[in-house]
Amino acid sequence: MAITKVTTDVITDGAVTAPKLATDSVTADKLAANSVTAAKIAAGTLTDQVANNSITAAKIPNATALTLDGGVTIDNINIDGTTMALSSGDLTLDVAGDIILDADGGDVKFYDGGTNIGNFVNSSSDFAIEAMVQDKDIIFKGDDGGSGITALTLDMSEAGTATFNSVVNIGTDSGTQPSYFNSYLNVQNNASTSSSSSITITAGSGGYAGLHFGDSDNGRIGQVAYNNSDNTLLFTANNSERMRITSDGLLPATTSTYDLGSSSLRWANLYTGDLHLSNEGSEGNEVDGTSGDWTIQEGDEHLYIKNNKSGKKYRFALEEIE
Repeated sequence: MAITKVTTDVITDGAVTAPKLATDSVTADKLAANSVTAAKIAAGTLTDQVANNSITAAKIPNATALTLDGGVTIDNINIDGTTMALSSGDLTLDVAGDIILDADGGDVKFYDGGTNIGNFVNSSSDFAIEAMVQDKDIIFKGDDGGSGITALTLDMSEAGTATFNSVVNIGTDSGTQPSYFNSYLNVQNNASTSSSSSITITAGSGGYAGLHFGDSDNGRIGQVAYNNSDNTLLFTANNSERMRITSDGLLPATTSTYDLGSSSLRWANLYTGDLHLSNEGSEGNEVDGTSGDWTIQEGDEHLYIKNNKSGKKYRFALEEIE
């Protein structure tokens, strides 16, 4: 007797239940393609009564959901539980809209060969980027006119020391690089005529806060430093302190050592109140070898000079000329 295929219009909804089917009685070759739809199967009827591999994709028309407890393999992609594995090659996610990663645990983790190398982390709603391998850096790279560059390196073996490849601009408007500098730090805020900018360097109450200048042989051959322990601003050149500013005023670093001006480079004018002259503590003058301590003071009609050692006072004998 010829076998007539059972199509969707022969069986009423819910007519075929588990007690109506003998074990392994319905196999793939007994069903016409797309003949069994969800509406034709009563709830709970397909349990252990379906023969292995008897239902193929051709037998399921436009299914809206398919549960496979043992996983599914598509080409060389296997999806099983919480893992999607690709046996070879690259995996491309190509979508018409955006790719959204929504992790309620707060972390998006990157692994290479089972090793966690980096994370994107929600840290109390702050967006944190973590390098997870000890002493390995975070590196920002790009393409500058067709050439690959490393724009910024954060050195994790040096507590996050930042190394920029080129100019660092800080402020509302970028600056113009001086032609004689290959690299520089530009702090600029010229959005309006009243805009201000500053660099703040802080240190402990007993330490130094400063700027160092040098070359590849000596990284601090010159410096401007503030000593917080005694509130003194120090100026150093060629590895030697030259002068300092203290609560007493502008002072040389050591007594009777440095000149103000030179025989070839002179200050135009010297504006002072009284002029205090002293060579105390030196080897004395070149005439009689003695040392003294004098103050020149201005009067309404005369110039006066006071010997600070003896207390004697003198007046300059001035001759008026035309």
